[in-house]
Amino acid sequence: MTGVTSGLLVLIAIGVVASAILHGRVSRGSSPPEELEFYQVAYLAGGPSRVAEVALSYLVWAGLVDVRSAAGSLALVSAPNRAVELAPVEKALVATIPPEGRTPGFPLGAAREAAAGVADRLSGLVVPPGLSLLALAPAVGASIIAAGIATAVMLSVEQGTPTGFLAIVPLVGVIVVLTAVSGRSRLTETGQQALADVRAARADDLALAELGVTSLPIESGLYIVALYGRPAMTGGLLSLRRLLG
Repeated sequence: MTGVTSGLLVLIAIGVVASAILHGRVSRGSSPPEELEFYQVAYLAGGPSRVAEVALSYLVWAGLVDVRSAAGSLALVSAPNRAVELAPVEKALVATIPPEGRTPGFPLGAAREAAAGVADRLSGLVVPPGLSLLALAPAVGASIIAAGIATAVMLSVEQGTPTGFLAIVPLVGVIVVLTAVSGRSRLTETGQQALADVRAARADDLALAELGVTSLPIESGLYIVALYGRPAMTGGLLSLRRLLG
């Protein structure tokens, strides 16, 4: 029994170490660009949905899309000048909002799909999607650990000796911590720091917005929406905020 217990403890330890090492390789990331534009900030703060909301905020702010509160819809006011180059996520909204009006669900869905291009410009700041070995690190480690624990418990009960079970109890805390760390964020450590830096840099703009100042430059307003989402839609965006709920 002692040999079996020792083997199981080794198996569990391998799971803990493997999960920690692989998660560390995923989570650190690389150096961020010198300055993140508001769509990149939106993706870091809230993913594709936040990017879509920022793009719609821009189009409303620019007067290209009208919020029809009574009808609960969005309407394209006028097609943008061809000289104005729209971002892909903005084009997706313009293409799906007709002049006669449409509820916001479908346009926002199209914009979320278009937001994938923003993630492509955040290499090193977000954890890559997909079922790669690194992305599966927490699952791989957890599977090894779970197998070890289950086997140890069954053997302990079967043999009538709690030694194996008691020996692994301290590792349960480690497992819980690793699981929390592994799944806590879709951002790398570099991405989390980059987002924190932008929040700090835009603290004054946020304070003005909270005071009800409506004369913020459009770029400042979009950064605030990118960082904090719908609650930050103030001034001319209040009608949009109410429409989106």
